[in-house]
Amino acid sequence: GATTITGGTLALEGSASIATSSGIAVESGATFDVSGLTSTFTLGDGQTLAGNGTVVGAVIAAAGSSIEPGGSIGELTMTGDVTIGGTLEVQYNGAEDPAVDLLTIDGNLVLDGATFDFQALGDPLTAESYVFATFTPSGLTGTATESNVPEGYVVTYDNAGGTISLVLVPEPSSFILLGLGLLGFLGFAKVRRR
Repeated sequence: GATTITGGTLALEGSASIATSSGIAVESGATFDVSGLTSTFTLGDGQTLAGNGTVVGAVIAAAGSSIEPGGSIGELTMTGDVTIGGTLEVQYNGAEDPAVDLLTIDGNLVLDGATFDFQALGDPLTAESYVFATFTPSGLTGTATESNVPEGYVVTYDNAGGTISLVLVPEPSSFILLGLGLLGFLGFAKVRRR
């Protein structure tokens, strides 16, 4: 079955394990502490780590596992290095604020076979950019495969700034209008110079 941490702290120490738990939900205000384990906590194939709480300690999300910030749209905070070999599920709804899930990592992020999977929960996105993951600046290694990226957006990595975002790509017509505007301005400037 699943493990839900509704409040306080669930701490794993030494060689403790919850490998048989299909999902680990860390609710808002709750903490899942894996910093006392003798080896790095690893989410196995088929396991999910989700919620709006805090995870303390390094985490490896192996192939077949998933990290899902929020209950629907929300923020999961992780204090420790994170390696993702599975899927980061990012839900979004343009009608909400915040509109996109956020994975906040106070540590380095390694993407090793990772997939970013975007799931619409309502209205399309409209803003120029949405940060969906943060990490220690210059602490990123690797990139991810992308699935179901919202229409009109691309995933951008800012290693120096410590963010990964969805960024709106301007419509080709915007570039054409900008070009025509510049040509008109240059033509007007030439006429005035004569």
